[in-house]
Amino acid sequence: MDCFRRPAVRVPGLLLGGLLGLQAGTAHALDPSRRITQYGLDVWLTRDGLPQNSVRALVQTRDGYLWLGTWGGLARFDGVRFAVFSGANTPALRDSRITALLEDADGSLWIGTAAGGLIRLKDGAFEAYRSEADTSYEERSRWQIRSIARGRDGALWIGTSGGGFRRFKNGRFSRLLMDRHVVRAILEDRSGRLWVATSSGVLEMSWIEPETFRIERQLLPDHLVNGLYQDAAGDIWIAARGGLTRVHGDRVTTFGQAQGFPADAALSICADRDGNLWIGTSGGGLVRMRGERFDALTARDGLSNDVIPALFEDAEGSLWIGSNDGLNQLRDTRFTVVTAREGLTADAVTSVLPAADGSLWIGTDGGGLNRLRDGQIAAFTTANGLVSNYTGALFEASDGSVWTTGDGVVTRLARGKLRVYSAADGVPKGFVSAIAEDRDGHIVIGGEGPVRELKADRFVVYPGQPAGIEYCYSMSRDRAGDLWFATTGGLVHISRDGYRVYTTKDGLPDNGVHSVYQDAAGTVWIATIGGLARLRDGAVTSFAKAGSLGEIVFEILEDNGRNLWLNGRQGILRASIAELDAYAAGTRRDVPVAIYGLADGLKSTEYNGAYIQRPACRSRDGRLWFATTRGVATIDPSVDRINPIAPPIVVEGVVAGGRAETRGPVRVAAGTNAFEVHYTALSLRTPSRVRFTYLLEGLDAGWIDAGSRRAAYYSHVPPGRYRFRLRAANSDGVWNDAGAAFDIHVLPYFYQTSWFRASLAGLVVVVAIGLHRLRLRRLERQFSLVMKERNRIAREIHDTLAQGLAGIGLHLSAIQDDPAAVTRERHVEKARQLVETNLAEARRSVWDLHPQYLDRHDLVSALSRMAAELGEATNGRIRVRTAGAPYRLSSDVERNLFRIAQEAVTNAIRHAAARRVDIEVRFDPDRTHVAIADDGRGFDPNAAHDGFGLTSMRERASQIGAALSLESGPSSGTRVTLVVPRVASGGSRVPRIAALARAARMRVRRLLS
Repeated sequence: MDCFRRPAVRVPGLLLGGLLGLQAGTAHALDPSRRITQYGLDVWLTRDGLPQNSVRALVQTRDGYLWLGTWGGLARFDGVRFAVFSGANTPALRDSRITALLEDADGSLWIGTAAGGLIRLKDGAFEAYRSEADTSYEERSRWQIRSIARGRDGALWIGTSGGGFRRFKNGRFSRLLMDRHVVRAILEDRSGRLWVATSSGVLEMSWIEPETFRIERQLLPDHLVNGLYQDAAGDIWIAARGGLTRVHGDRVTTFGQAQGFPADAALSICADRDGNLWIGTSGGGLVRMRGERFDALTARDGLSNDVIPALFEDAEGSLWIGSNDGLNQLRDTRFTVVTAREGLTADAVTSVLPAADGSLWIGTDGGGLNRLRDGQIAAFTTANGLVSNYTGALFEASDGSVWTTGDGVVTRLARGKLRVYSAADGVPKGFVSAIAEDRDGHIVIGGEGPVRELKADRFVVYPGQPAGIEYCYSMSRDRAGDLWFATTGGLVHISRDGYRVYTTKDGLPDNGVHSVYQDAAGTVWIATIGGLARLRDGAVTSFAKAGSLGEIVFEILEDNGRNLWLNGRQGILRASIAELDAYAAGTRRDVPVAIYGLADGLKSTEYNGAYIQRPACRSRDGRLWFATTRGVATIDPSVDRINPIAPPIVVEGVVAGGRAETRGPVRVAAGTNAFEVHYTALSLRTPSRVRFTYLLEGLDAGWIDAGSRRAAYYSHVPPGRYRFRLRAANSDGVWNDAGAAFDIHVLPYFYQTSWFRASLAGLVVVVAIGLHRLRLRRLERQFSLVMKERNRIAREIHDTLAQGLAGIGLHLSAIQDDPAAVTRERHVEKARQLVETNLAEARRSVWDLHPQYLDRHDLVSALSRMAAELGEATNGRIRVRTAGAPYRLSSDVERNLFRIAQEAVTNAIRHAAARRVDIEVRFDPDRTHVAIADDGRGFDPNAAHDGFGLTSMRERASQIGAALSLESGPSSGTRVTLVVPRVASGGSRVPRIAALARAARMRVRRLLS
């Protein structure tokens, strides 16, 4: 045996009462009074999430999930979504072909596979059991599991394909029994007898001692047996090729085709809680056995496939059907529908009429007239004398005759005889859509044009009606004998005193009135194109703004519970008269309305667009009947078949930051902008109608109505500990108030923690002190730099301008004292030269404050411009070269590098008499090299110098963190080298003094101007 474990696949959260939901009532089995074709039928295929369409095994575990074994993996189903487990995501499932499923007493799910052995799923972990000792075909066949059954002592019986069967208990297998036999099904009955189904019959065995048995009898020899089942009475049922067999003690009864069983072979058996037997067949679909009568549901009736290897009744009474091509569900619905499958001559129903004798008349589009009585349907068509198979309005007169209308005709059916009225008898042209009987016993008809009555066996214009009636949809007579005409121009009330017309001016939602209904209290309810209205004491109240009651209404009925039922465009609606009255009185802001559609058993929510009297009616037994385009739907409002089971609730996990966490408490990482909580409620009967409310304690102010949505979305949730609480109700409004809960911890950033806040407060104090001290140091350093710059400017002025001005003064004085003209001209020329020289020096001093070459240029371009201009003013040659991929440096670094290079070049030309100067700029990834070399006369770097140039160069290099080296000697030229780390080039390490420099420059300019 080897074991594989996988992380949890599902999380119940805190199932606070979740499992109690399964015990909170007893659900009904499928209504046995219905035909098998009249249940709700739903189908799921691979397009809906099934891993593979061949469903071989079914079971519902105690937490409410439905588990399916398919040829493509194991699937867990909550009624809406499939979670799939296969070899691709579950290592223990070596073979994804699932053949058998069983839940044991401790909640473990046992999984049989076609070639991967036995697997247990418990607490979210998969564990595989099989031998690896022999890989031969014979050994592998012993692990091809065909069936799993539970014994009375909790042991498992494992049937295989070719290895017989064996017993499994406490993690150990017994020896093989009936080796080399195919055991297709196995069952331990309540008396302890073991029944083994093989390819050649069924063996009934008793045990003498452990692992020793005795064959008591063999049944159905030479028959391939597929399934075994023991019913509540203790009888054993055998599904086999040839039909269905019942074993009652020594009495064996086989039901084959001769006995009414509608298939060649039975594959699976299941009994519902009412004792009805359901049989899956090979090719004959699903069969129900009531007493000893059979009826079948096949692919022609909507079943996905006629081969049914698996059946299971769930906790809510629905029947799940595993077929060779999809999963099917049979479920009870509120409405029962009679269609052509049940005997109608056509599915499209136009009108319905309850007769005094208890029968129901059903008019169809193309199938003539049908009468439903005592479950039997009789048809009246053109073959029986009807003018047309299209049936219009239906009406029963006080003498018991049944009237029907059509296009230009009216037909009376009485005592088996037909009387047809046509244009020759006064019937108007066009379709006759309405018919009634007035207080005097006259038949009244309506359609296009004025209303007519039958007098002396001829239809004539009805007296006392308003002029201008364009079209009459329907007619009704109230308990006082008054007639009400529903027309395209409003509602017409005909009384002994005359007539009155109600229109939108009186408060109707629309002038197009379809029908009226007088309730038990005498209130008249009006169905219009614009919704429902009420007429009481002469005042009209509109419900057009009351949600779905503002939609088109065709017909109105009332049940014994004081509810109105409306046949409308969106389906069938139910509303309480008391709540409608409260809305009309202004004590309610809305009207709760139940809307019934396909999920409630209707085959269609559509009614024929050409309105005909009457599309709905109430029969004498209290049942309500509604005409649709796919049969006539009926409901008994007095029968309470609600689902009493509150749905078990599961919080399946939290998705945050792209990761799914399925076990609480969940920790949401700091900075996660949003997270989702995924949940479900396991009511499988009508899962689309399950309603949810949730609350995140610590954040939400109250419960949030999520409707049918199965996920909650949160964003920008502050750090903290929260509890997510969930409640749900099934489709009949039965709530699981205990609900489920899930803990979520949203983690903070470190700066959102209390210890960080305390540390930050202390740090602020320390930083404040430090910043104050740093500011003092910066001010001191700025002052020092300003003083250095001032000294440099003073030194420049002293060394150049002051001495130049003194020389000019001497020459001017000599002009005054020298009488010779030639000599005075020479002094003037010398003075002029000194002026030009000093102006140049002044410009140079100002230029040194702000290098204009760097304006809108990088370092290399600025150096090139400088070299070009200096080279033109001298006889020397200045060349600039670059190496590496150039990149921009900070403005502070570029300015200081330029000044250093400018100083070195100027010194080479002015003082070293250099004829050649080379400037090289090399850009390395991590540093920048600048070298200035000349061929001048050089000097001794170690000797004392009274100039300011070298000192300025060293200060500038220090400011930008550059390394400056100087190589020179007498008559050997000079080389200045700078190396600036790239990190240093990201910004200056000292405060800029540009503003101070600009101010000094402007002062000098004013002096020179």
